[in-house]
Amino acid sequence: MNEPIAASSSVGGLALSRQRYTLRSKGLHWSGFPGALLHSGLGMMLARVSPAVFEVLIGGEDARAGEASRPRPWWMLPPLDVRMAFAPGDDLQLDLFFANPQGDWADVCAQALEALGEAGVGKSRGRFALLRHEPVPWACNEGQGERAPLPAAPIELGRMLASARFMEEGARHIGVQLLTPLRLKGEQGLVQQAPAAALFVRRLLARAAMLSGVRMVDLPLAQQALEQAHTLLITQQDLHWDDLSRYSARQQAELPLGGLTGWLRYSGAGPLDAALAWFAVGEWLHLGTKTTFGLGAYRLLPQRVCG
Repeated sequence: MNEPIAASSSVGGLALSRQRYTLRSKGLHWSGFPGALLHSGLGMMLARVSPAVFEVLIGGEDARAGEASRPRPWWMLPPLDVRMAFAPGDDLQLDLFFANPQGDWADVCAQALEALGEAGVGKSRGRFALLRHEPVPWACNEGQGERAPLPAAPIELGRMLASARFMEEGARHIGVQLLTPLRLKGEQGLVQQAPAAALFVRRLLARAAMLSGVRMVDLPLAQQALEQAHTLLITQQDLHWDDLSRYSARQQAELPLGGLTGWLRYSGAGPLDAALAWFAVGEWLHLGTKTTFGLGAYRLLPQRVCG
């Protein structure tokens, strides 16, 4: 029987929240990658609605590109609908994630999205209305209905890790579907083939440590997760490089947004409790660079439950 994963208080006080914004098309048409367009539009409207929140969440990101600094305390999961045009009345979902959110961030972003919907997004000036926004609770094995999710308030990292468990005893596989392009840095630059599980977990831990303001070794289950990840092999994959770009008004140039998309499966013979816990938390943390533009989102394919 798998032992419960213990929560730890030594996680730098990091808590995560997820807000879902439901948008209704008024003739919306994407003129590029939705994440980049929404990032640009959200930033423009945040600067008008709340310069203070703009500075914390958005300000100076192009100028900071490539700096080894603490990540911005937010990132997004853009609408995943593959259509580029939406009839009036079609609904879309945009999720924003916040690290140690301040009380008004979600509401200020809602105001900025309302203004963006009225002004129009992208070159096509596609318009939408913000119907509602609501917190999304942390829940492993979402939709199974076997156990209640944790409260929708910001959830501490240690508590999230403690809640992530195997769906069935002795699981030996971890399947990952990349929802948006993954730009993951390896020793030789951006990884353009299936990343090793150890690199995947190491980058998750590094991101959590930077957001937490602690060392990687101080994160709960960090050493165990890395040791288990080193035992995993890539047994199946269907990945390709999606070559995207975005226009930077500040730099007056097209900048790359391309990354890996598709799915892959890791398999091993030993226990995976710690590695799987971190893979599960990564569904909220996201991975790699340009997460504020909506990159690096993924979901796990195996079933699991929360406890």
